[in-house]
Amino acid sequence: MQTSQTGAQVRGLGKDLGQWRKSSYSSNDRECVETVLWECGDIGLRDSTRRSGTVLEFRSNQWTALLERVRAE
Repeated sequence: MQTSQTGAQVRGLGKDLGQWRKSSYSSNDRECVETVLWECGDIGLRDSTRRSGTVLEFRSNQWTALLERVRAE
């Protein structure tokens, strides 16, 4: 589990702070997302096919709530 400098622990975001990580659930050519854990503890989410596009930002508690909601459906 990754820990930010703020002490937030966030599962599944790779080993290095500030390094984008492609989801293991993404296909090779479509429907790809990437996540990043920034040092401040926020999480970024972007479309890996549009890396210069919009980045959604989440606080760690928002990210956890999102994942719980997705997994429940």
